[in-house]
Amino acid sequence: MPRNRTASAALLALALALPAQGDTFADLRAALATLKGSSPLHATWSTAEVNDTEGRFANFKTDVSTSVEVTRDAAGLHVVLTPTVLAQMAVEGSRNPDSIRNANRQATKNVSLVNVADSLDYSDYLIGVLRRGTVVREQKGTWQQRPVRILVLAMKEEREKEGFHIGDVKYLEDQMTLWIGDDNLPLAAARSQKISAGFLIFRGTSTRKQHWSFVRSGDSLVLAVYEDQTTFSGMGQHGNGTTRQTVALH
Repeated sequence: MPRNRTASAALLALALALPAQGDTFADLRAALATLKGSSPLHATWSTAEVNDTEGRFANFKTDVSTSVEVTRDAAGLHVVLTPTVLAQMAVEGSRNPDSIRNANRQATKNVSLVNVADSLDYSDYLIGVLRRGTVVREQKGTWQQRPVRILVLAMKEEREKEGFHIGDVKYLEDQMTLWIGDDNLPLAAARSQKISAGFLIFRGTSTRKQHWSFVRSGDSLVLAVYEDQTTFSGMGQHGNGTTRQTVALH
């Protein structure tokens, strides 16, 4: 047998003997798709928001928080305002029901049932986000002392073609990192964005950092902790805002 054919045969035999290398990104999406989000859950869903802005057009600070009790069963999703929250809302409503200083009343008014439902079953939402990502790097690492695979994705925002848009928005940076456990499900994720937006001669920039921590409960990927930190400056304004949402399973 010619020497080059011998070498090729040896390489082929070695390749067949080695374990097949999986596609971590494909495995992640496949694992998420198996989660149906139907198992019963009972949890406390909480949110807290802090905003601070100063400038030519507005100056204000807000610090609001609230929590609701949520249950998911065969009949659907049930959201309950606790007696404590109801009492706080009553006190604030008796003063000035529409004031932004009514921290609990405003926060409870802004509770999104869609956000609550997504938090208890985050897999479908995350699949949608990952459709806009392309893997640029994969490596091994640890998350809270657990061995993980780390995926770094370049993200692409898809702006809706329909509808009315004023000005332009440019994503100067958009990267997402995921920490994947041995069951191919994410333990955590982080996303960093730098955005430039403007209209005519006015332009501003902002940075946004998001962090997610997940736990699995039955056939659901639960968003245990979500943090969103944004800073912005331009067009006569500057400021920052932080949102933190948590799900405590019972």
